[in-house]
Amino acid sequence: MGQFGIGQSVRREEDPRLLRGNGNYVNDMWLGTLMELEREDAYWIKILNATSGAFLEVQGSPTEGTSIPETVYSLQAGSNLISYPFYNCSPIDWAVPEHVQECLIGIMGEGVSALNTGNGWVGGLMDLCGGIGYWFIISCEDV
Repeated sequence: MGQFGIGQSVRREEDPRLLRGNGNYVNDMWLGTLMELEREDAYWIKILNATSGAFLEVQGSPTEGTSIPETVYSLQAGSNLISYPFYNCSPIDWAVPEHVQECLIGIMGEGVSALNTGNGWVGGLMDLCGGIGYWFIISCEDV
């Protein structure tokens, strides 16, 4: 068989840009270093057997109000999973500063996306909405 063949095993390689996890919950025990959720970050939370009535309850403070500091993200070139930490929705042009839009290739959400053409946004995603995570695809280093 050559280098690749049908039925041949394939070595799994993770993209280090996507590996930023710090915790895992296994058999009713928390493993890892993630102890707090930050509003600037987004999180993948997988509930096994969610049809059995399992649910996730998160306690904390709302992210709106005058006492909440400005949210500042640190984005690197490539894919960045972030949250939109507000209750309401805002158009991408309003929610994302201009200097970031200059480096922003596109945004992906669950089943929707937007592409930055340089002359505006196209696609099914026109607003960023609270409580939802988005993949920001960035072309510049350290935005």
